[in-house]
Amino acid sequence: MALSDRDFLGLEVVGLDEASIVGSVRDLIVDDETGSVAALVVDVDAYQCKVVPYTAVRSVGMDAVVISSAADAVLVGEAPKLAELAQKDIQLVGCLVLTNTGHALGVIDGFLVDDASGRITELQVEPEEEESGPFRIPADSLLKVGDDIVIIASPQALDEDTVPRTALASDLVGLQIVSRDEADVVGQVDALIIDEQNLALAGFIVNLGLYEPLSMAREAAEVIGPHAVLIASASAIRPLSSEPALEKLAMRKASATNTRAVTVSGKAVGTICDLSVDTVTGSVLGLEFVPAVLPAGDFTSLLLPLSCVVKLGKDLAVVSDDYADCVTPLAAAPALTAATSAPPEVSPPHETADSAPRAAKCTESSIAPVVNPMIAPTGEPIREQAPRVLGDAGDQRGDGTPPAHPAQPRDEHAPVSSETSSRHFLLGKRLLRRLELPSGEAIAEAGDEVTPELIARVKEHNLLLVLSLNVE
Repeated sequence: MALSDRDFLGLEVVGLDEASIVGSVRDLIVDDETGSVAALVVDVDAYQCKVVPYTAVRSVGMDAVVISSAADAVLVGEAPKLAELAQKDIQLVGCLVLTNTGHALGVIDGFLVDDASGRITELQVEPEEEESGPFRIPADSLLKVGDDIVIIASPQALDEDTVPRTALASDLVGLQIVSRDEADVVGQVDALIIDEQNLALAGFIVNLGLYEPLSMAREAAEVIGPHAVLIASASAIRPLSSEPALEKLAMRKASATNTRAVTVSGKAVGTICDLSVDTVTGSVLGLEFVPAVLPAGDFTSLLLPLSCVVKLGKDLAVVSDDYADCVTPLAAAPALTAATSAPPEVSPPHETADSAPRAAKCTESSIAPVVNPMIAPTGEPIREQAPRVLGDAGDQRGDGTPPAHPAQPRDEHAPVSSETSSRHFLLGKRLLRRLELPSGEAIAEAGDEVTPELIARVKEHNLLLVLSLNVE
């Protein structure tokens, strides 16, 4: 029979041989290597606890745990293996569940234990999305257990073939870097290193601050997911000065984001706002382009494939004169943004069905031919319609409505700290649930507003990823 971890707490522990009450269950000691409960922590009096190896448990009932003998309850110092596990203090409840494809599924709210063997069978997960109900995942999918994160094998519902492998470069900035070996946050992506000659993502700038910047080669990223970058070990993050090739590229600060687009014939035609990157190969697939004159339609930016890009530099993107013949409305290419998946389809199915549509992969070769949005159906250039011209000050279009993208470029590569980057998307938001330290100390309550002080404190304890997944 499977029991919840909470079902054990408070049960009396009875010694069968002596027919005596030993104490009551206070906690469980988990062995992350075997995936089981190794022992029960038993309150024997007001000032002392003992441990009972789970191998001594004869049965678990509604009111009591029956063990072979009261002598099976020993001081933790008398059981070296259990003392070692107690020192590790594996606490599954409260850990963030992260798949090996970089998807954050939610927070562990409890787990189920086979009462006969002590084996942990399932994890109960509280999803990050309020509209989704709690769900369970098999415990045998656990790959690594850390202090605040557990990494699991990606469920079938999140198979890599169904998840877009493209993302906008701006979506990668701010991602937490998680070490697979330690199941711990070891850094944050603060900037990208772009190789403009080969049109590829070469690496990442990590943890910008007062000291020498750190870097990581793109090849060190085993997975670039929508919620985290997974690497084998923290040793992959090194001082930028120790990586001459990356340092040379970083000094050029090539990004093409918020830079002008100019045709070969010398005509300024708009602004490049972002890059579309293949998260597996690192190749740049296309450019997000806002034309100087916005054509009629619901979109505010276009996808410019690399076939129209002649040269990509620090200050300019040179495009072909016939660029307008191959641009695609960005709204028609939803795979450019990293998809956030709903909880996987696991038990109970009716509570966790994935209703979110899957975005198709988008590569340059898969961009379907479209009618040139810059040309009217008559074949004449759009001139008679009142065009929406981006204002020189970058604060309004010609029709008085604010633009979706700033007309003025901003320097995304200025040295800013990771705290500043976090403020951009967390400051002012409200917590959905109580935030605790591993010790159990509460540092914020549900409904509290995220402040700079709270951000600084969670960063001190490597809980920034947990915070970002628990705000409105």
